[in-house]
Amino acid sequence: MTEQQPLIKTLTGELFLPIRLYYKLHSRQAVETIFHKLRCMENEGERWLWLLTGEAKKLPFSVVTAPKGTAKGIKNAPIVLGTVYFANDQQMIIDVGSVARAVAAVPFFANRIKRDLAEITHHAIYNKLFTDIAEHPGDCFDRLFAEVSTDQIDARAKGLLADFAAQVAAGDSPEPAKGFELVEGRQVHYYESGIKQMQLSLHINEMIAVRRATGEPDFTLADAIQSLLAATKRLPKAH
Repeated sequence: MTEQQPLIKTLTGELFLPIRLYYKLHSRQAVETIFHKLRCMENEGERWLWLLTGEAKKLPFSVVTAPKGTAKGIKNAPIVLGTVYFANDQQMIIDVGSVARAVAAVPFFANRIKRDLAEITHHAIYNKLFTDIAEHPGDCFDRLFAEVSTDQIDARAKGLLADFAAQVAAGDSPEPAKGFELVEGRQVHYYESGIKQMQLSLHINEMIAVRRATGEPDFTLADAIQSLLAATKRLPKAH
């Protein structure tokens, strides 16, 4: 039997799962002015680094692996939680390497950047965990999400809603998709619904990725929902 290779984790201990957050920009200049004032943001010319320091130090992350080079006496640099890019003056993207970082990033930046300056609208996730460091995409996920656009995500969401409505109208019971998509994009309704909806969907994605990487290559969303329902039924009833 082939020994299972360990899954790659971030320097703060989460499973590495690439996620991209999409923001609609209303004032790039104002957003960059805010970034300049934040101690957790560092400018690197074409991009900004979101660091585990300053305002972000209170987030529930801790360094579990020393950055490469620290054993040789090199000063311990802050961990990079995410990388921020301005696709243009209308869109900002943030690449983060785990579900926990994505879930932390949305309220973190929403609390510091007013919605009339920039607002999160979509996210995309690459549904694959990594075991080979040579396959690691680094801190820019352009290659992974090259085919994703927010217009595409909106069109797909509209189509799925229409299909759902048609099934309900026909008296059918809608079922979750049985297939698997390596890259998925979704709308984000944080300002209306909070972070819970996005958090749940990302955790389900992570669950599927783990099961597919650890011996169940055909595990799908339908299987994940069945597993969650079964787990719920096993919970003790409240008295």
